[in-house]
Amino acid sequence: MLRILKYFKPFIPQILFLLLCYLVTAALNLIWPYLNGTVLYDQILAKDKSFADSFGLTSDSFITGLAFVVIAMILTKLITQIISIIQGIISATIVPKVVADMKSVIFESMGQLSLSFFNNSRTGSLMTRVLSDADRVTDFFTSILPYSVTNIFTIISTCIIMFSMNIKLSVAALCLLPILSFISIKLMPNLFHLFGKRHRTERNLNACINDNITGARVVKAFGQEKREMKAFDNYNSAICDAEIEVVNFHNRFTAMYSFVEEVASLAVWAVGAYLVLYTSNMKMGVLITFSSYVTQLKEPLNFLSRALRTWTDSKNSAERMFEIIDAKPDILEKENPIKFNMEKGSIELKNLTFGYDPNIPVLKNMNLQIEGGKMLGIVGRSGAGKSTLVSLISRLYDPQDGEILIDGVNIKNISFNDLRRHISMVSQETYIFMGTVAENIAYAKPEASKAEIIRAARLASAHDFICKFPDGYDTVIGSGGKSLSGGERQRLSIARAILADPKILILDEATASVDTETEKAIQKSLNYLIKDRTTLSIAHRLSTLRNADKLIVIDNGKIIEQGTHPELVKRHGTYFKLVELQTKALAMKGIE
Repeated sequence: MLRILKYFKPFIPQILFLLLCYLVTAALNLIWPYLNGTVLYDQILAKDKSFADSFGLTSDSFITGLAFVVIAMILTKLITQIISIIQGIISATIVPKVVADMKSVIFESMGQLSLSFFNNSRTGSLMTRVLSDADRVTDFFTSILPYSVTNIFTIISTCIIMFSMNIKLSVAALCLLPILSFISIKLMPNLFHLFGKRHRTERNLNACINDNITGARVVKAFGQEKREMKAFDNYNSAICDAEIEVVNFHNRFTAMYSFVEEVASLAVWAVGAYLVLYTSNMKMGVLITFSSYVTQLKEPLNFLSRALRTWTDSKNSAERMFEIIDAKPDILEKENPIKFNMEKGSIELKNLTFGYDPNIPVLKNMNLQIEGGKMLGIVGRSGAGKSTLVSLISRLYDPQDGEILIDGVNIKNISFNDLRRHISMVSQETYIFMGTVAENIAYAKPEASKAEIIRAARLASAHDFICKFPDGYDTVIGSGGKSLSGGERQRLSIARAILADPKILILDEATASVDTETEKAIQKSLNYLIKDRTTLSIAHRLSTLRNADKLIVIDNGKIIEQGTHPELVKRHGTYFKLVELQTKALAMKGIE
């Protein structure tokens, strides 16, 4: 929680002024019971001559003193309210900025983490950490911490005043506080556990909602609305039960603190009444003043009860936030990476071994050379390691053993910016961001001119369908591009790659999710795109790889065949069998 305070550092002058306001408010709160009790009852209404003499009042002018007391009481409340308004205005300017900064830091930290982190995390869980957890942490610093000074100062100063007034009444009023404090501290671990449980149920519910929104087409296609509703009800019931447990625990805190407050109040009146009736050293005004101070303690004690609960909830959320912020990416940039300007785009793999689980290798001791400006076709059965290989070359993952060289330089020595600037990928999992068509095409090159964007779209055979949109290139398309067909999304992705102008191009099943006619149109765009670039192409239709300068066949994490299309066909090996099977399958569908 102390780490959170650094986000308030830019606002130190405002915070110091707030602290001053809180101290003034606490002091004014201490004055009120004294004016309302001792001064009003024992000195003004009782017409205390010593009080009159000290202020130069005559016995007939106590009404003037009464007027002054009333005015002083009104001014005390008025000043308190004005200070409260000032506090609210200052807090309103600080808190939103701090919340925004915290969310930005979490989001930035997430952006720096490796792809494996996102593969192992559910979207709903991450959204909960960025949004809900940041709000809960901030809740402590907005609704609790600013008022802690006032309330703690009020409690300490009130206790000092009470003991100075009457030790017996003070002991009667405060004897249960140590027990209350001990029980509160003992209950906090249980409360921490309940908040953690509530977070897990919220995370599951958010993940369920996200899955249903992103997978709405699948849910509708298979008619599984009732099943998903049942799953949602289960998650919803779990979060309801968790929330009820938290509320019940809150109620225990509230009841416990209320019980102590009422017992303290009754004890003061019982002991005070006895002292007024049977002793001469207790006046009624003093008892009323003392009782007012005891009553004034209720608000700070209720505040402490709420503070303990909010502190526990915020600490629980802060731990999850800093799990993200403190997480170290698997893929780290070298401390002083070299400035790299890719020239040929040649690639070499040396003894490459990699597995998502280090004990289960996907690629095994792989060696391969790819000439710059040439096209490499990658063939293999599903799960053979084709996509893994191109992900390693993009340095989305790092191998456990071996190295990858581009133009003779180990990619681990190249800065991320330089590496990603020279490598682009077009895959079957094309993602369209929320924004205009032009912004999506220029995603890898935001500074691109309108003319450059249009040129890239023309080369990708996307210009014609873009012009049919209501606002052309300024048409806003939704997240994921759900309003676009698969072919349209793919052509926008190709236009994005053309505009990026990479030295190395990766085509990962770029035409897998489109029909044959669209595939032919996209293939024309790809034929332009691969010119004078080092291209690594994974294709489900082997006929699209016939013109590759080199083909490799991967099986069980190893390269078992390599050569040109004619060479591999002549060998009658795995590649020949795959081509033959696919040719027969396509012939049955009437596709050449």
